[in-house]
Amino acid sequence: MISLTALLLGLLVLLTVEGVALSLYLAKTARDRRALAEAERDYRSIFDNAIDGIYRSSPDGRQLRANPALVRLNGYETEAEMLRAVNNIDSEWYVRPGRRAEFKRLLERDGKVENFNSEIYRHKTRERIWISENARLVRDQYGVPLFYEGTVRDITQQRQTERMAREFQGRLDLALHTARAAFWESQPLEGTHRLSDNYYAMLGYSLEEAPRDRAGWLAMLHPDDKAKVDSNQSMAQLDDRDYETEFRIRARDGSWHWLLSRFRAVAFDDQGRATRIQGIDSDITQRKQIELAVKVARDRERLYLDVAGAILVVLDLEARIQLLNRRGCEVIGISESEAYGREWFEAFSPEAERESQRAIFLGFLKGDQGEGQDVEMTLTTKCGEVRLISWRDQLLRDDQGRVVGAISSGEDITERRKLEAQLAQLVIRDELTGAFNRRYFLGQAPTEIQRALRFHHPLSFMFLDLDYFKTINDTYGHPAGDEVLKAFTKLCRETLRPTDLFCRYGGDEFAVMLPETGAEQAAIVANRIAQIMEKLEQAGDSPLKGLSASIGIAQLLGADDRLEAILERIDKAAYRAKESGRGRIEVCREM
Repeated sequence: MISLTALLLGLLVLLTVEGVALSLYLAKTARDRRALAEAERDYRSIFDNAIDGIYRSSPDGRQLRANPALVRLNGYETEAEMLRAVNNIDSEWYVRPGRRAEFKRLLERDGKVENFNSEIYRHKTRERIWISENARLVRDQYGVPLFYEGTVRDITQQRQTERMAREFQGRLDLALHTARAAFWESQPLEGTHRLSDNYYAMLGYSLEEAPRDRAGWLAMLHPDDKAKVDSNQSMAQLDDRDYETEFRIRARDGSWHWLLSRFRAVAFDDQGRATRIQGIDSDITQRKQIELAVKVARDRERLYLDVAGAILVVLDLEARIQLLNRRGCEVIGISESEAYGREWFEAFSPEAERESQRAIFLGFLKGDQGEGQDVEMTLTTKCGEVRLISWRDQLLRDDQGRVVGAISSGEDITERRKLEAQLAQLVIRDELTGAFNRRYFLGQAPTEIQRALRFHHPLSFMFLDLDYFKTINDTYGHPAGDEVLKAFTKLCRETLRPTDLFCRYGGDEFAVMLPETGAEQAAIVANRIAQIMEKLEQAGDSPLKGLSASIGIAQLLGADDRLEAILERIDKAAYRAKESGRGRIEVCREM
């Protein structure tokens, strides 16, 4: 049997072990709590001080948490204020309603989204900004979605920078004609073909790997393009015209690069054969930015500028012409030697616009419009013709970054604007008579009615229906009828005031709107037209005398009066005038 002493000793050992274990457990629990507290403090510090917005939101669109950065991004002062204001993220935050649905769909499918870019409203101010989101979907143990957690970064400035970069690239498209991508020179009679060192560099080859003769270069071209390139360059030996062609060439990595080649013969022997052909090949696969032609040798620069189809001009800080390409010389009507050194605005700006155009240019040089600007200006050609040019201006800087002038590419849009003006007139004018048409009349009348009501000024309308016009057409033919309509239009436009709106309403019917005119004054105007009509003669083989019109008049009678009612009144008044004997005037004084 175990003695009592042994039993007590065993019990004491057991209690000691359990005490030690309990002490260790309590110590570990205390450490875990301290670690948890430190982790919570770290998380709170990150949550409160993060540059990016941090949030938690529910799948149904409620905002559950928002850190200070997200609160500020949405225009609020505190998290509590924001949580009270946001009721539904789905409908209140995203500019495009379907964007939130796409966000949720990706979270449901993948459990997370990364770099999800959207345009949103700054919630309090409704200002539109761009953000990038990273988020994850948190589920419970049964897979039911609990909430979304994520970060939000304001990328508005980045988007604006990207947009400005695209616009800048667009403005440089014309300048690419003057860029030094890669230069080559061929001497057909001697059989030599020299390329600049950077020609093969832009394709990834080292100088040691690059072929130095024409045969080696032709071997690199795409089989489908080789014959075309060889043919075009052979044609360039026959004259001094500009040529261009596009072709593919194999880069060092095995890919095909598209090159745009512009070239022409620049020297000939006594027999007229080309002795030297110079060209520029640009890599249009990458659209690399390159230096402007004014920074390269004059002979290459001259070639670049002359190849361009637009006007290209380089001005220094005093607006003196440093370069003017062939197209510019053609438009203005001068040679390059005549243009060089002249002050652009003194030489070619219309006198009335000279100072304002010069001020715009000098402001641009000071950086008022950044590195580039788009502007329309007129210029006067050598023969005195005024042309409208759409310019794209770009600052020129030296190696130290100082502005030394500007390069401008211009398109002559004179004829386009004339055509636009003609088209605009066709929309509002009657083709036969030149009078305003019915659509324009009905479009202008409501505005004039509102003006008359606002200032309590009289406004009258007149309807003129030519008498026996069908008889004229039937007797003398439609060409004679057309002449009558044109003559009547001319008579009315010469009789009425410039402020009166005269239109051909349809067929042999005309309408007039007379601002600042009461019904009695309108009747006086109608009588004057009728009296002059008695003297009107129709030119041609069948002169017509005593042409008359039945005229109806009505005045705007107040705010309750409507254009449709006025037109109906003057139409009925003209009908009564025609029924009572034609050549008469009827004034309708009631609604």
